Amino acid sequence: MTFTIRGVTCGVLVCYDVRFPELYREYKKLGVQLMFHSFHNAAAKGPTIHTIIMRRSTQCRAATNAMYVSANNASNPYQLWPSVFITPDGRIVAQARSHRAAVLINTVDTARTFYDASGPYRKRSMSGIYHSGRLVKDPRSLNRRTL
Repeated sequence: MTFTIRGVTCGVLVCYDVRFPELYREYKKLGVQLMFHSFHNAAAKGPTIHTIIMRRSTQCRAATNAMYVSANNASNPYQLWPSVFITPDGRIVAQARSHRAAVLINTVDTARTFYDASGPYRKRSMSGIYHSGRLVKDPRSLNRRTL
């Protein structure tokens, strides 16, 4: 599902969806510029692997798809990681205080240019072309059984 807020195309995902880069890629194909990704770790009593990987995974999804991500998390007494706002280059530019209720207010400027390492090749990759445009054909490249 997509929707538009003041000219910005938005999408929504929940928690576990961060594990599937394909979901973000499908939203990219739909022209999503801002992803609202809601997380809920309310049962946590202390740090887990999610404390380490969830924000990093979300940053990766933002950067590889060149989209803003607003990622909120539960504000229970113990929070695995705080809510964040991420720019299309993967930077966390705003972060709520841990273990407290908060609201983050951010600006989405779709005219702003961000570093996008995969930008020149993203559309080709999304259409199934996974090489630079010129396949190498030489004996060494063709022989996959020796070094």
